[in-house]
Amino acid sequence: MYQVIAFEGEPARVADFLAVPHRIYRGDPRWIPTFDAVDRRDMLGQHPLGAILERRHFLAMRQGAIVARATAFLNTAVHADGAPVGTVGNFEADNDPDAVRAMLEACFAWHRERGVKTVWGPMNGSLWTPNRFMIRGFDDMPFYGEPYNPPYYPELFAFAGFAPVKRWNSVFTDPAATRDMAEKTRPRHDAALAAGYRFRPIDIKKGFLTDLLELRRLVVDAFSGFTGFHEISEQAFVDLYGSIRGIAIPELIQFLHDPAGEIVGYLCMLPDFPRGIRAMRGRADWLGKLRFLLARGRPSSYVALYLGITRAEQARRSGAGGALAHLGCHLAARDGVTLVSALMAEGSFARAWSRGHVARTHEYELYQKSL
Repeated sequence: MYQVIAFEGEPARVADFLAVPHRIYRGDPRWIPTFDAVDRRDMLGQHPLGAILERRHFLAMRQGAIVARATAFLNTAVHADGAPVGTVGNFEADNDPDAVRAMLEACFAWHRERGVKTVWGPMNGSLWTPNRFMIRGFDDMPFYGEPYNPPYYPELFAFAGFAPVKRWNSVFTDPAATRDMAEKTRPRHDAALAAGYRFRPIDIKKGFLTDLLELRRLVVDAFSGFTGFHEISEQAFVDLYGSIRGIAIPELIQFLHDPAGEIVGYLCMLPDFPRGIRAMRGRADWLGKLRFLLARGRPSSYVALYLGITRAEQARRSGAGGALAHLGCHLAARDGVTLVSALMAEGSFARAWSRGHVARTHEYELYQKSL
């Protein structure tokens, strides 16, 4: 009844694979298509993390019609149970549990051939790439880059033997609450300035590459102990995140320098234009960019992707984290936009300072299966 097809880069199969989400989300006003050129690049062996990822693509068919797709990955940079971690990503499917289980079993067989004992999903090979299912927040327009999927996807994974392993939240705070948060954190901001700390916005025009790589260094420092995290090369980081230059507002991406001039903290927020990006229809050519400009309007929110201080600065207990929190709250409140504290792991520092000021939350889960 079901047929599972495995392939690598055959053009016809790549086209079939890329067409699946356009059918699944047809008519969904909240779905934001990914960019076709990026998807094709990643599928045709030019993925920024290609040096550490092996992959195999799968399609599930029922009576000749494609009903599900997935990619099995092997990440040689991350190990669990004494073996490289396998992941299942690029997952899209009809609500057909038997077809999905047949396809995922084919993924697991590919993993077993490579010695994998633990599989995570959904994850496109790495924590640096799209991962997690949304489990709460389906009534809102997603911010760009947020996990978004039909509500039944977690049930399909459970039917195939996956179980939740970790949860994240995004917290949406309105301007009135962010003004209150800004006032409560102002003493730490003022104390940091008085002690000789200073903020510096990213240099978009002349020093963007240098500052982007500085951001990479800081993120690696902050997340180095996180389960599943691994360092990536400077070039891979640029390939994955260099496109933020097109929408970044320098004031929203700032570095915190200590009295000696060393960068010890960072705030990275991006303005969110979900309807503008959706209007691009997955195209980044001149027509897609024109559609973006015509549809974007003013930012609906500021999405705080990264906020943190180095481990050395944490040990000083200087209050620098509070100073950064104040800056983010102040900018969002000043401009009258919602502040989105995005994709925070349970128990994280950022969740602590946003507690008690929550307008609404979205929730996401990552799943695990032992082979």
